[in-house]
Amino acid sequence: MKYPQLYEFIKQLADVPESEWSELEEIAQLREFKKNSTVLAQGEVAQNLYMVVSGAIRMFYIEDNGKEFNHTFMFETNIAAGYPSLVSGEPSKFAIETLEHSVLLAIPYQDFQKFYDRNPCWDRVGRKALEWNYLDKLSREGILLMGDTYKKYCRTLELYPGIEKRTSQYQIASFIGVSAEALNRVLKKMNHI
Repeated sequence: MKYPQLYEFIKQLADVPESEWSELEEIAQLREFKKNSTVLAQGEVAQNLYMVVSGAIRMFYIEDNGKEFNHTFMFETNIAAGYPSLVSGEPSKFAIETLEHSVLLAIPYQDFQKFYDRNPCWDRVGRKALEWNYLDKLSREGILLMGDTYKKYCRTLELYPGIEKRTSQYQIASFIGVSAEALNRVLKKMNHI
């Protein structure tokens, strides 16, 4: 088995037979990305699901004026994709970029669809992954909608343990919807109290 930690993660979602996992490993490609590499460009049509083997990535939007807004962060064993683009075949409205050197397992979405058709366990994996993503989305929205900058920052650290060591304060500020300078002022003020 090439990716035991990912297999164990998937087994939390559904009981996937090792033979099915082995078949998935045959179609998947291990890809390495340097820090700040584009995995999926905004406007590109997504082709792959990604499982994070190691590293950290972010999903973000870029406005016409070039301003970026982080949507989410993903780490080891997370499943990432331009899912709306995969399903619709339309260009992705957001981009995916590495925050540090990352190794991702790329699974062609069209091939993965065949797994859904062949074995009900993969249908369950997909459903459970969507449920987890939905819960994660609600948690992120809660961060953005409630509290002052400091509370948003603290809730971000709870949702993504260790994020402050793996990415810049600028990226976290973008995620909670404030400027890096505003976050820096709040943190300095809180450290002096």
